[in-house]
Amino acid sequence: MTQFAGDYSPLKISADGAESGVLVRTEIDERGDVYGVFDNGSRKPLYNIPLAEVANPDGLLKTDGNAFLLSRSSGKFSLNQAGEGSAGTLTAGALESSNVEVAQELTDLISTQRAYSSNAKIVTTVDEMLDETTRLKR
Repeated sequence: MTQFAGDYSPLKISADGAESGVLVRTEIDERGDVYGVFDNGSRKPLYNIPLAEVANPDGLLKTDGNAFLLSRSSGKFSLNQAGEGSAGTLTAGALESSNVEVAQELTDLISTQRAYSSNAKIVTTVDEMLDETTRLKR
């Protein structure tokens, strides 16, 4: 057994991390950076959403779910960071104006149709009452 001469010096330990946390929500900024907000108070960048650009956007093929497919006339796509060059920016926390809640729209449509039908019957009834009043006068 061999022992080296010298004073004993224990290892110095320093903490450079954070306590564990659970992802609470995500946030997206205009440049497409996705941040995770954790329950321990930390906010960390997780991902960057690239924007795809094509030479001829009118040449894209429409498909289900507000999506598009490449075609020969649209050309190839290139991925760019939001806000750089000709790429646009992202609007965080907003939905496309074309997105609607179908069940709510159908409910509103039925309510409007019933209101119209009721109003039409009221007009018909008032017209019949006016005709009857005119006949009584004669």
